[in-house]
Amino acid sequence: MADTFQSSTLVRDQHNRHAVCHEAFYDSFREEYLLPALLNMHALLCGLDEKMAEESVPS
Repeated sequence: MADTFQSSTLVRDQHNRHAVCHEAFYDSFREEYLLPALLNMHALLCGLDEKMAEESVPS
């Protein structure tokens, strides 16, 4: 994500305030990106769930 927002204002060189602190207006959304965004978020959450499940299994 840092590469995506590389040219914007960074806080502490790691945190992008534009990505997390500002609300977007409805006019700035494109409805055609809704499904790809939801599928991407689903895949990311599935990956996170798998990683957390692996870490909780005692070795």
